[in-house]
Amino acid sequence: MSRHVMGARLCVALLLCALPLAAQQTPANLTVPTMINFSGVLTDAAGKPLNGLVGLTFSLYTEQQGGSPLWLETQSVQLNGSGHYTVMLGSTTSQGLPTELFSSGQARWLSIKAEGQAEQPRVLLLSVPYALKAGDAQTVGGLPPSAFVLAAPPSGNAVESAGTNLSGSSDNPAVGGSGTTDFIPLWTPNGTTLGNSVFFQLGSGSSAKVGLNLTNPLATLDVNGMTLIRGTLEPITTGIATATKGFNSHPLDLEASSFSSSTHKAVMQHFEWQSEPTGNNTNNPGATLNLLFGQDNNAPAETGLKLSNKGVFTFAAGQTFPGTGDITAVNAGTDLTGGGTSGSVTLNLDTTKVPQLASANTFTAAQTINNNLTVSEIVSGAQGVFEGSATEGVYGQTTGNVGVLGVSDVSRAVEGDDFAASNGALAVFGDELGSSGSTIGVLGQTFSPTSIAVEGADFGGGGYGVFGYENRPDNLPANAAGVLGEDVEGSSLAVGLDYGAGVWGDTGDSIGLGMLATADSGNAMAVFNNSTNSTTMFITNFEESSGSAFILDISSFFGGFCNFLANGTLSCNGALTEVVPAEADKKVQVYSVQAPENWFEDFGSAQLAAGVARIQIENTFAQTVNVASDYHVFLTPKGDCKGLYVTNETASGFEVRELSGGRSSVAFDYRIVAHRKGYETLRLADATEISKLPVIKRMNKSVQRPAPPQPKAPTRQIAQRSPAIASK
Repeated sequence: MSRHVMGARLCVALLLCALPLAAQQTPANLTVPTMINFSGVLTDAAGKPLNGLVGLTFSLYTEQQGGSPLWLETQSVQLNGSGHYTVMLGSTTSQGLPTELFSSGQARWLSIKAEGQAEQPRVLLLSVPYALKAGDAQTVGGLPPSAFVLAAPPSGNAVESAGTNLSGSSDNPAVGGSGTTDFIPLWTPNGTTLGNSVFFQLGSGSSAKVGLNLTNPLATLDVNGMTLIRGTLEPITTGIATATKGFNSHPLDLEASSFSSSTHKAVMQHFEWQSEPTGNNTNNPGATLNLLFGQDNNAPAETGLKLSNKGVFTFAAGQTFPGTGDITAVNAGTDLTGGGTSGSVTLNLDTTKVPQLASANTFTAAQTINNNLTVSEIVSGAQGVFEGSATEGVYGQTTGNVGVLGVSDVSRAVEGDDFAASNGALAVFGDELGSSGSTIGVLGQTFSPTSIAVEGADFGGGGYGVFGYENRPDNLPANAAGVLGEDVEGSSLAVGLDYGAGVWGDTGDSIGLGMLATADSGNAMAVFNNSTNSTTMFITNFEESSGSAFILDISSFFGGFCNFLANGTLSCNGALTEVVPAEADKKVQVYSVQAPENWFEDFGSAQLAAGVARIQIENTFAQTVNVASDYHVFLTPKGDCKGLYVTNETASGFEVRELSGGRSSVAFDYRIVAHRKGYETLRLADATEISKLPVIKRMNKSVQRPAPPQPKAPTRQIAQRSPAIASK
């Protein structure tokens, strides 16, 4: 399975200077090149190849990590469509690479850093760069070889002339063989001829692949056979961590193949182990060993299984474990007897503490029942009087909080019917005369999702189904209410809405109002919320036929309005302003910039490298706008230059260049403006319909509130009541 990471590959050539062929010896007057050919590939964080002109900085180090560079240079590199590039290291100066960098024979590590990105993992230089040391072979101690030629020997003992063919001598045997193309050669046992080794090279350069015991390698190194490693096998990190980013290790991939009956093809299954950093840029950084999985060419994803650096496993969601093992002890808890640690264990109820359902029980302490109580016989006691008379169908008097409490899950808890023909009669009347401000005149409760705790209906054409009023004297607390609706348990309403409601107003009339609040001088409605994680007011329109349906209309009789539509649009005919603090206690208004089209904009800063900079459009911003069709870029230089212009605009980014071929490194700011995605063709849309006055404007502004009926005087003495119910 292919992997794409940001990085570069060194094109390594075999140094053949170990073969002492006289015909291939370097002439004394030939200068060894002081540049290195280098090829690589650049991708972004998502593995997509980069393209265009990019500034790259190359550095040489003595260590794989850390330390100061021995040498560095910056080049502007042109990438092809697949992100590949080729450069000559040392080509920016006439002297090339300093030869003394390689004279010591120590390892040299090459670092590559793309403009605006972190340094990539360093690459160990192999044979070819050390050929620069071969330049010293042109001199001996700084002198030419001719300075060390001996005088000619006496006549008669002359040695063979320099032109004698030495190819067949014992010191310089002739090289030959019968090797096959693309096989890496191997000396045969006679030591003078070459033959095929078990290594086969497919391709060349940075894309070459070498196979061991096979001729169709699929990776840089493809081994066919058992592999023994007498040392550490270390998939190294993909980068060196910074304060803003940590890096994973290269993964260890385990591959399987299974056949799919639906696609009739083999499906590659990839499990990967990789180390991932934790706590980056903290006092306690660490890592975990994570298991990933993917199929075919899909990138493996986290399974949820990982191992911490303390040996602690985190299991994937839904992990189950078999229920094995023995229970070692059963202990008797509160009001239980028995128990044990072995054998057959029995637990019993302590009947001195737990009542029996089939026996008579006597309770000596006060009892509280928080749910329905159904009694088939007589209930008697010192408190609570239930009676019927000519004036009250049911009268309840209590020294607690509730005079009459009715609870039902199948029918009506409390029902009052008024059949009197005269006005002013009351079917159900609850009168709270306490001064504590926390008791209730009428309380209705239901535990059925389809029944009603308190129902009021007007069949007389002008009455009130439920009428609540607050007639608080001035000397009593101010937290009274004519009607209090409270959702305690969060039960569901009918019609499938998964919300409870303290007060529910509903209408089936096209011009009716589900709920109406009016005021002559105070506030018509006040909405308060004591919760930190819920909505103070929730408004929804279930109309699905058009996105232009009204969600909320806020308007005045002076013509000003703001409409919230079902498609999320806010329309106002006034100015959109904010109030911000100025000097001292002064506040001022600021105004939003408006446009005839729906634009989004983003800002950024960058710097030219050799007169060129490539700007990548931020990914999240690109998802909200249409950068594929059209966008606009505005530039502001931060220093002296010949001027800037924009070119090579694509959906992923654009280039900024200096005018007249300038090559400065001036910094600049840029501003991108693009159409919001899905709103490209919207311009000065017609808002005539949504600006029309809604139905409520046709109502009379002066809605008269009905006069409250006179409170009914109690027929029995009502004692002072506690505010306990207010804590509900």
